[in-house]
Amino acid sequence: MKRSYTVVVERDTESTWLVGEVVELPGCYTQAPN
Repeated sequence: MKRSYTVVVERDTESTWLVGEVVELPGCYTQAPN
């Protein structure tokens, strides 16, 4: 079974870390330093 998801990656302006979220999966976040 193949599924597609929307991933949004943004840069936190205060810490400059990257923050990622899978829109269709509530609570599914990740972060990483630059």
